[in-house]
Amino acid sequence: MFMKQTPMKILFIDHEGGFGGSSRSLFYFIKALNKKKNIYIEVWCCKDGPIIERYKQLNIKVKKIDSIFTYTSLFSLSRNLYTFLFTIMKLLMNKSKNKHLIKYIQSNFDLVHFNHPNLFLFAIFIRKANVPFIFHIRTVLENLYEGTPLNFINKKFNILTSKLSVFLQIKSISLISSGLVFISKNEKKSFLKLGGYGKSVISHNLFNYTLLSQKKQDKSLNFDTFKIAVIENYRWSRGTDRLLEIAEELRKKKIESVKFIVAGDMTLSKREAIYLNVEYRKGITIENIAKERNLLKYFKFLGSIPEPADVMNECNILLSLTRRVGPWGRSVLEAMHYGKPVIATGESRGFVKDNFNGFFIKEYTPKLLVKKILYLIKNKNKYLDMQINTVNYIKNICDEEKNINQVLKIWQKAISKNKK
Repeated sequence: MFMKQTPMKILFIDHEGGFGGSSRSLFYFIKALNKKKNIYIEVWCCKDGPIIERYKQLNIKVKKIDSIFTYTSLFSLSRNLYTFLFTIMKLLMNKSKNKHLIKYIQSNFDLVHFNHPNLFLFAIFIRKANVPFIFHIRTVLENLYEGTPLNFINKKFNILTSKLSVFLQIKSISLISSGLVFISKNEKKSFLKLGGYGKSVISHNLFNYTLLSQKKQDKSLNFDTFKIAVIENYRWSRGTDRLLEIAEELRKKKIESVKFIVAGDMTLSKREAIYLNVEYRKGITIENIAKERNLLKYFKFLGSIPEPADVMNECNILLSLTRRVGPWGRSVLEAMHYGKPVIATGESRGFVKDNFNGFFIKEYTPKLLVKKILYLIKNKNKYLDMQINTVNYIKNICDEEKNINQVLKIWQKAISKNKK
C-alpha cells in the first residue's frame, strides 16, 4: 500500500495586485504550478487589483491583506528616509494584525514565497513564523542614479546614501531567506556584487504560450502605420518622456507613419516635472505635455491596463527607454513572446540581442533611435527574421517545466532543512 503524499503548502505574497509586471509574472508561474499535484497554494496581495479575480477563476485562495507594506531603496536620501520610516511606522501600527498572520502562517504553510525584494521589511516583522522564507529577486538594486540634474556634491552624497540603503536591503534579505529565486543572471550577478549571498536558482518568467508559426510570415506586411508599444508606468528612470524627443525628431523629418501606443500611468511627480523643465500642476501627465507641444498625432495613451497582450498584438515593436540598468523587465520578454522585436536603451543589454531580436542603443539619441525605427520599416525581411528570433529565444529561456522545477528544487531543500 502506498502512503498518500503530503501536499506542499506554499503562501505567496504579492505587492502589486496585478498592476505591474512582477505581479503578472507571479500569476503565470502560479497558473502553471497549479497543474501539479500535491501543492496547496494561497496568495496574499497588499493591493486590490485585477489579478485577484484571475486567481479566483483558477480556484486559488486569494486575500487582500491590509497590514503588508513595502519599501525599496531609492536614489534620494530624503525619499529613502521618509519611505523607510513611514513603512516601519505602518508595520509597527499593525503589529497585532501581523501577530495573527504569524500564527496563521505557522499553522497552515510549509514556506512563504515573497514575490519581490521590496517586501523585506514586512518579512522581518513576521520572521517569527517558523517556516522558510524564499525571496524572488525581480529587480536590480544597483546604480540607482537616474541621470537627474544634480550638482556634484548632491549627486555624490545621494549615490553614497543609496548604496548604504541597498546594502541594508540586500543584507537583510540574505539573512532572513532560506533561498533566492532570480529572474535572470543579471539580477543574480548584481545581488552578489552588492554583498548578497544565499542558495539560489535562476527561473525565467513564464508565459501563456500561443507561439507564432516557425515559418516566415507574408512578405506583404503592411507598415502604413508602424505602431510602437511602450508599456510601463511613468518613472524618470524608465525614460518614457524620451518619446517626446523621438516624436519631435519624427516631425522634423516629416514622418507621420509612426504611432506610439502607450500603456500605463503617465502622471508626473513634482520632482519629475522639474527634471522635464515643465510647470508642475496636480495630475500633469506625459499626454498633457505632448498636447502642449502639438505632438499628440504621434501618440495613443491608454492609461493603466490589466493585460498588455492586447497592446502587444496591436503593435509592431516594443520600445524600452530606460535611463539606467535595464532592459530586462517583463514587458521586454512579453513583447518577444508575441513576436515583437525590441528597441532598447540602458546600461547593459539584458535580453536584447542587437540585430537579432531587436536593437540595443547604449548611447541614446533621438536621431539614432528614429534611424533604427526607419530601418525596420524599410527592411521587412529583417523585421520578419527578428520576429521568428524573438519567439524562439523566449521559447528556449522561458520553458515552463524547466523554470518551475528550478523553484521546486529550492523550496524542497528549504522545507526539508527546516523540518530537521
